[in-house]
Amino acid sequence: REHSWEPLSAPGVVASSGCSGTPSEASMDGSVGGAAASDVGGLSDVLTKLIRLIAHLAMNEAEGVAISRAHETASLLELLAALPLEPTPLGNASPLALEELRLNTTSAVTNLSFYSTGDNVLLNDAHVLLCQLLAQALTYPNEEGVVEAARAIGNLSRTAAARQSLCSLHASEALLLLLGHSSASVVNASCGALVNLAGDPRCLSHLSSLRATPRVAEAMLLQLETMQAAASRSCGEGGATTQAYEGYGAVAAEAALMAAKTLCNLLSSGLDSDTCPGEHLLDWSARHALTTALAPLATKQTLTWKTDAGEWPHVAWLLMSLLRPEGGREQGRGEGVVCKEKRRTVEQVCKT
Repeated sequence: REHSWEPLSAPGVVASSGCSGTPSEASMDGSVGGAAASDVGGLSDVLTKLIRLIAHLAMNEAEGVAISRAHETASLLELLAALPLEPTPLGNASPLALEELRLNTTSAVTNLSFYSTGDNVLLNDAHVLLCQLLAQALTYPNEEGVVEAARAIGNLSRTAAARQSLCSLHASEALLLLLGHSSASVVNASCGALVNLAGDPRCLSHLSSLRATPRVAEAMLLQLETMQAAASRSCGEGGATTQAYEGYGAVAAEAALMAAKTLCNLLSSGLDSDTCPGEHLLDWSARHALTTALAPLATKQTLTWKTDAGEWPHVAWLLMSLLRPEGGREQGRGEGVVCKEKRRTVEQVCKT
């Protein structure tokens, strides 16, 4: 039931017309050192390049673990706190330069938070502040920035303390709102965090109050429709147009699969009890629509999109079994027995 995002290359740096500082003028550990916001703006070009280097170094496990343990890593949070969410100028830096700096800083945080070692600075003492900053970043107008923030929250949500903080800071509400985003990448990243929250029994009451189950189900159906539409369009096109549709469909397929895993965790939330209430979180029409969409995916047939195609049959079969009105009970067996077996299967499927 646990999901994390592996380190990726940091976003490219937009060339600046003039460098506002040299490496010797910036702290080599990337520390802001309590500098004023205007000072951050003046050093934006240097900081962007330095932090982008840190993000790339963090792609290597040995380097990433070492950096995540350094107390100077907390300086990334000071920097995020100093940068404006809205594209406004700061000091001598342009809005575009600050946007690049925020994006690269969030990317570095995502890469470093992947390493769930016991002494990762971002996952331990600083996790409350990081949760707060990332929750705010989910409202960022830049789509790529929202994806990076959601990916970082996905890594952070692997710890129980962070999951509680994310719920109390209403980050879960923002993640659910992002399920309706027009970008499949945003939906995929949001589900990557929600799947971990849905796997925590202490978060279930909060998610239930937000109607998380029907909202995730709706997002999954929409992404499946997008995937199928992209597949049919790519068949009638050629060249670059085909590649564009294929790329769009592949991202939608990833988002639909992540939403399906999240739905498995949500629907199995009550399977340890005798009543198995998880099945009642969706009405009959919703369960019917989901089962109809999942039936072709539960077969061994190869999907149109290769990305994670091997996972679909198992996930689709499990999800359909959770959607059955009988809630998994079988005649002649004690209530709750099959439910507990389903819980074990859910944990096996949704842990990645």
